[in-house]
Amino acid sequence: MFRFTVPFGILLAGSAAHTGAAQTLDRLLTDPDEIAAQCGGQASAGEPLFQENCAACHSLTVEGDQSKGPHLAGLYGRAAGGVADYDYVSDLPGRDVTWEGDTLRPFLSGETGIEGHPVIEPEQVRRDLLTYVRIHTRPAPPAPEEVEVPADVLAMSGDAEYGAYLAGDCVSCHNAAAEATGMETIYGRGVETFLTLMYQYKARAIGTETMQLYATSLGDDEMAALAAYFEGADS
Repeated sequence: MFRFTVPFGILLAGSAAHTGAAQTLDRLLTDPDEIAAQCGGQASAGEPLFQENCAACHSLTVEGDQSKGPHLAGLYGRAAGGVADYDYVSDLPGRDVTWEGDTLRPFLSGETGIEGHPVIEPEQVRRDLLTYVRIHTRPAPPAPEEVEVPADVLAMSGDAEYGAYLAGDCVSCHNAAAEATGMETIYGRGVETFLTLMYQYKARAIGTETMQLYATSLGDDEMAALAAYFEGADS
């Protein structure tokens, strides 16, 4: 197993990154800024690390060359050894392992790695690399009908008064004048319908990038509050 020495300039770039929380698996996390904040790294610092240490064997897309290593598309949330028809080495971590930050970091540090795989040090450099990989291997959006709102979110009692406060961001675009030009109304929607739409935006299953980013910025309590407000509000 070999180790590489991080170029001084790259190390400095990585040291300026967020300290970061654990890179827990969130399949709906798609916004690059939020991914970077959670991973605690900088994609710009991670890109040259990937090119120097990973790109010779791993493609970020399904269509890439897999003669030396399996592709990394949709890596987060995938089971170890989960690429069909790829002949994995025998010392790959157990197939019950799900790839996410908390399993990839020990793999890249050599703690649970395989013979001959690069060991990436120090911790901040691993975070930069994983930030780049996570941003560039986000899974394809699901079909709208595949998106489900968690039962506990549907059961939430939204604060309509709080929703009215939050609605200013919505009505700046979704107003009577806009609806006259064909923009879909958001007034009078049932709570479940509203929440389903927001989760579909959040999962990138529908909508524009603006709406996807906006939905991603909202917590469940905020979405429930907006749903409660718009269910009873008049345009």
